[in-house]
Amino acid sequence: MRRKKRWPDGSAWPFRKRVTVLAGQYSYYLARLAFNTGDDIAARRFAVLSSQYADDVGDSLLTGAAAGLRSSIAYYGGRFHLAADLAAQARPSAHPYLRARLAAYEARARATAGDVGGAQTALTAMANSLFDSAPMFGEPPFDAEAVAGFTAVVAGRLGDGERAETHARQSIAILDARGGGYPEDYGNTLAALSVALLARPRPEPEEAAAVAMRALDVVAAFPTRTVVQRARDLSGLFADHRELCPRWRTSGNGSRPRRRG
Repeated sequence: MRRKKRWPDGSAWPFRKRVTVLAGQYSYYLARLAFNTGDDIAARRFAVLSSQYADDVGDSLLTGAAAGLRSSIAYYGGRFHLAADLAAQARPSAHPYLRARLAAYEARARATAGDVGGAQTALTAMANSLFDSAPMFGEPPFDAEAVAGFTAVVAGRLGDGERAETHARQSIAILDARGGGYPEDYGNTLAALSVALLARPRPEPEEAAAVAMRALDVVAAFPTRTVVQRARDLSGLFADHRELCPRWRTSGNGSRPRRRG
């Protein structure tokens, strides 16, 4: 158990909480950096350390942010049940700013794991947890665009192409009106639309390929982990339409997108 810092006269150190929060935030950003460079071992270590600092001082914003990052690390590492559980367990005590996002992360993980009921329940929690706020620590505000984007991702994972397409186009329209928004959000929503176009009752592989190319352009300019990995996932969906996406052709197995520069 960590001992409280005190002055030589025995009085409590008044800056302890602030310094602990800063240490937790620093650990969080180191975890994000490690995650985006593909070092999941370091990412997990720093994310857990961030959680420990947050718990030590009872900072619900930092606790929620660290839990969301730990969920994402598990999700992109293929540990879908763990990703869902981390997000679900953190949501009740997290700052309201992060509850909708944590519900979205849970829904995404449960859908990928094939838990249809759990995914739908988490989507409902997401929609019911919106919190109108200026940007706070960790993540951008979770708003109507984020709801549409994550609904598109979850619907696509569940094979509902029509629903995924509707929400992906809604998300893209909002992002376009903002001048593109965050590149990571834009790239992931483009990938979700590409999936939706292939999962429709009447697939549109040509349009899906064109949208996927736009997602790859986002990857080239802003190579974040989530968009890069989603682009790799898309290559498998185009297995029967490889001629439509020449950028996926490599000297190896064709599963890795080529990044410019």
